[in-house]
Amino acid sequence: MGPPPFAVAPFAPPGPRPDKGQLTPNTCSYRTYVPMIACLVIAGFELRAALRKQPALALRPAALAPVPGTEPLIGAVTAAAEQLGVRAGMRLGEALATCPQLVLVEQDPAEVEQAWEEILRSLEDSGFAVDTAQPGCVYFETRGVERLYG
Repeated sequence: MGPPPFAVAPFAPPGPRPDKGQLTPNTCSYRTYVPMIACLVIAGFELRAALRKQPALALRPAALAPVPGTEPLIGAVTAAAEQLGVRAGMRLGEALATCPQLVLVEQDPAEVEQAWEEILRSLEDSGFAVDTAQPGCVYFETRGVERLYG
């Protein structure tokens, strides 16, 4: 007993089929939906949100100031600060010794929340069903928008 007629694989070379004769293009078309989950990560989002109030600092060596009462480690840094050797997670004293002109930007949780809500609203308005992990990181399924955005 041979395989049933529908068992012809989509990648089988054209040729006579036991059930019908010649195989023509697109005769066997199997479409399977595979869910695609995308992740959008905005590096240094907290610093970017804080710099919305002081956009001129975005081009200067700047870093997110340590949270008061915690270990004195700086947060995200601008590209200018990174070029001068400052890295996120450095001790405050080491960062200032590495780059004396480093500007410390105070953390602003309210501004972070507002900026993040604007981004989420924009994604939702574009047709994405979003699932936020934390400010600066969001997951969404691409179903429904893949034809719009590829």
